[in-house]
Amino acid sequence: MTKSLRNILCAAALAVAIVPGASAQTTGGTGEVMYHFGPLHMAPGQVLALNVELTDHFGDPLTVPVEAHLEDKNGAVVVSRTLTMSDGHSISFVVGPDIRAARATVPADIYAIIGPDIRLLQPCLRIGFPAGMPPPSERVTVTLEVIDVATGRIVTVMGNPRAIIGVL
Repeated sequence: MTKSLRNILCAAALAVAIVPGASAQTTGGTGEVMYHFGPLHMAPGQVLALNVELTDHFGDPLTVPVEAHLEDKNGAVVVSRTLTMSDGHSISFVVGPDIRAARATVPADIYAIIGPDIRLLQPCLRIGFPAGMPPPSERVTVTLEVIDVATGRIVTVMGNPRAIIGVL
């Protein structure tokens, strides 16, 4: 009888220890997936285009906030813009020192100006997702392009950035 009572008390203590943590995770805030490309240089006459696509080929319908976040070489935020996107769509963020010229050459959803003295950028895309949902990283395709504004020629294209998944 004492062995049974001890087992019940241990099970109750274990339940009390586990349940509050589990309910906090399921009812808590949201999560995010961050895509980091690493630092890169831009020359005069070039713009940076960050592109993100959220596929609708599988999974439930989804609408998420997408933030383009750019830092200078010292980690200071230079640009931060947020849009909401739905599955089946793509968004382009274009950043450069002369946006008027870029608008004529590079189509985008958001344009942002940076100072001509900023040559080294650390681009990041942050995508939020609702609590209780697995990270949508398998539904997201992200690319980065460095484009010559005068010719429209793509100088550099990068895909498959490093993804960091966090649940807040």
